Amino acid sequence: MSPKLLDLLYLIQVWLRINRLPYKILVNSGYRTPQHNSKLEGAAKQSLHIKAMAADIRIPGLSVDNLGKLAQAIGVGGVGFYPTKGFIHVDVGKVRTWRVAESTVLETEHWIVELLDPSTDAQWLANLAPDWPELEMLA
Repeated sequence: MSPKLLDLLYLIQVWLRINRLPYKILVNSGYRTPQHNSKLEGAAKQSLHIKAMAADIRIPGLSVDNLGKLAQAIGVGGVGFYPTKGFIHVDVGKVRTWRVAESTVLETEHWIVELLDPSTDAQWLANLAPDWPELEMLA
């Protein structure tokens, strides 16, 4: 896996643990070979999974919406919501957001989230990832 993807998963896990929420991340799909990716229904041909830059994750006891909002608030890469499948997609590519239900993309705009308090958590997150100058909290 990409070191930046591991850092993103770490940020998610640490924030959840500090806030006494479930924090055991289960990875449904991480790196995929191009051959395996081509056999998956709905998988993008240029998926970041084949570059080890994406993971489909879930956390038992935490809703897809809440986990996705946290990933969005961190503001690194793409976040896809898959509520009917029970997971989110996170990657360290271009910042974007989408929601899929019953194999149909419903939304593609980046949502503003207030899950984290920008006045305090932005500095905390920046300290965890000082080499990510683009890391910003949504206000």
